[in-house]
Amino acid sequence: MSISPVTDPYLQLPLHGVRLIEASAGTGKTFTLATLFTRLVVERGLRIGQILAVTFTESATQELRRRIRERLVLAASLVPDAPVGAALAATEWSATQPPDAPSASVGAAPAAAELADDPSQPRPLLHEAPDVLLTRAILATHLAGGNETPAALRRRLQQAVEEIDLAAVFTIHGFCARVLREHALESGQAFAAPELLANDRELLGEVAADLWRQRAADAAMAEDLIALWSGGPEALASDLRALVRHPTLLPAVAATTDDSAELLQAVHAAANALAAAFQAHGTAFFDAIMSAIDGGILSKVSYKPEWLASLWHWFENFAAAPSFNTAPHAKLPKLTAAELAAGTNKKFADRTPASPMSHEIDGYLTALARVEAWRSRRRIALLHALRDDAIARLGLLKRQRRVQTYDDLVDGVAHALQGAQADALVARLRTQYAIALVDEFQDTDDRQWSIFSNVFGEGPLAHAAGLEPALFLIGDPKQAIYGFRGGDVRTYLAAAVNAELAPPLSHNFRSRPGVLAAIDALYAQAGYSDAFLTDGIAFHPVHAGTKRVDEDLQRDGVTAPALTLWRAPEPPPPARGKPKPWSAGRA
Repeated sequence: MSISPVTDPYLQLPLHGVRLIEASAGTGKTFTLATLFTRLVVERGLRIGQILAVTFTESATQELRRRIRERLVLAASLVPDAPVGAALAATEWSATQPPDAPSASVGAAPAAAELADDPSQPRPLLHEAPDVLLTRAILATHLAGGNETPAALRRRLQQAVEEIDLAAVFTIHGFCARVLREHALESGQAFAAPELLANDRELLGEVAADLWRQRAADAAMAEDLIALWSGGPEALASDLRALVRHPTLLPAVAATTDDSAELLQAVHAAANALAAAFQAHGTAFFDAIMSAIDGGILSKVSYKPEWLASLWHWFENFAAAPSFNTAPHAKLPKLTAAELAAGTNKKFADRTPASPMSHEIDGYLTALARVEAWRSRRRIALLHALRDDAIARLGLLKRQRRVQTYDDLVDGVAHALQGAQADALVARLRTQYAIALVDEFQDTDDRQWSIFSNVFGEGPLAHAAGLEPALFLIGDPKQAIYGFRGGDVRTYLAAAVNAELAPPLSHNFRSRPGVLAAIDALYAQAGYSDAFLTDGIAFHPVHAGTKRVDEDLQRDGVTAPALTLWRAPEPPPPARGKPKPWSAGRA
């Protein structure tokens, strides 16, 4: 009997290369990871500790480890006493699978008549669960190759079960901690690891307070600190982790030849000139503009008496004590000559209101913009200086106190892969781990991706060493929710460009069919490819699996609706002006 080709994508998927699996919520991701683990043990002969699996949380590592153990126990129990044709295994799998099973069915099977004519072959077990049938197909396909006896395969699987505690299933921080501990020479780390701080908030607060105290003694710097962090040192502390994490801080410090004294002198002069112009021409200019509004010369859409009165009140206060530190009225630019001309109705183009004030307003706004640009450059320089100082101070405190944070673990490995022993470290890690499976890849940042790419992928170090890529990335860019912890969906999108896309997991086994249909309808209205307003992230409809039905959720004795929309009432009318939409806080 010839062996039929297996067509289930995750039974045939090559176990090498850089492959990206897009897995929406509830589509059997852990099931698929367990399948890949089983194939790596069965087909490639890997020991349990040679397969690296990285996921995002400790609870996820425990769940994945449990599911892998269950699948290996199952596989050991299903090894037949004699090889079973792969084609028959394919028949057993495909004969029991509905069109929406967690994996597509495996391939072309022997004809029913052929099976009927061969009483030595076991019958398809139509009642068995998908994981059982899928595992049978994996075992049968491997044994049909004739390179291993059933007894030898069973012993290997039993050994894998016994070694499950050696399974390399970690969080990214757990993996990096192990690398630094087990490869201290290559990574340049001390053999006695520093104490791990579960929470570095207190340390960041201490550094932020020191930075603030040192710089706030200077009046100009204190002004910039308050402009950047109005909440004081506590606000700086809350931003400090993000500030020091990124390898490149944008924008860069701009070179400038501006003389600050000259800029300040110019804006002071412009402020005084504007105040003098208002004293001399303010009343006449106000009357001219009001007359132009009433006469239809100025657009009544662009120019309104209400804000004009407010602006003149601002002028009165400004003229009494002219200062560029007084925030300009939002409508002040509307009184420049260019804006007045633009706001004049075309048939009255030759009757635009004019006043010497317009020239002084333009000069003041230009001088003010130059000062604000200078202040912005000064604050950017302060950000860079604060970041550099914070990195140095944090490093010093950590060394003095013999402590490290979770971010330090990732940084330690990333830096080691840029050091003198990088090639040796890559070689040691690839000897230790034959392949890596990275779960929740959408929440990976640049540092983490550089580690996986250089060791298991197609990064410069792996390429230079001539290593065959062996990296599976599993994730869903729509679920990128850990930006506050450094996760960057752009890392996912950049990796997707070079990775080979594996068949997506297209059946949802967690949600009711009606819910899936309702969500699909919502995103269809937005356009699947445009729904997330980000190139490379599209909504892919999924089909309902076989585990849930709409009747699973009852409300008052009847099937609950798939989707309920609540319409917010109209917001209360304001005391003045037009109604405004609900703010998040008020809602």
